Amino acid sequence: MRAGLATALLLLLPVAAAAQESPTDAPPVTYSHARIDLGLIVQDVDRALTFYEGALGLKRAYGFEVGGDFAKQAGLTEGDPLHVVALRLTDHPDAPILKLVRTGEPAADRPRFITDRSGVRYLTINVTALAPLLERLQMFQVPVLGDGPVRMGNGEYLALVQDPDGVFIELIGPMTAPAAP
Repeated sequence: MRAGLATALLLLLPVAAAAQESPTDAPPVTYSHARIDLGLIVQDVDRALTFYEGALGLKRAYGFEVGGDFAKQAGLTEGDPLHVVALRLTDHPDAPILKLVRTGEPAADRPRFITDRSGVRYLTINVTALAPLLERLQMFQVPVLGDGPVRMGNGEYLALVQDPDGVFIELIGPMTAPAAP
């Protein structure tokens, strides 16, 4: 029986490998940035900014408006204008950008777990010391979910929180900053 299963798996390997290969005639892609930016659709930008700027301490990079005509032509909306505020963890120009985009749609039911829906459901932010951020979150009345922070195997902790629209944020790091050398 094991030989039959092994043979079947060996026969399927070329099929699985072929499915993962890119066409050899596909033109190469060259990217202009070494980062991927992420856009979050939020119900209320001010409330989202209180969470991301205030509670998490992200820094505002820039903001802009997208006119309704352009948004419709680009396939972004049915003609509704967009208000976008971009944030980053640091002021470094290569830091990934988190774009908060306002929509008038009411939020759907708030997810309870990261696996409740498909698509982008959570962000991971690594910190040098979790304790000061947990104190900051408490000041902004942002609860840590589950029994967190939970100790991970490498001496770091994981604390899970949610933004006002239900996006989960994993916060990972040691409780205190490592001692300076």
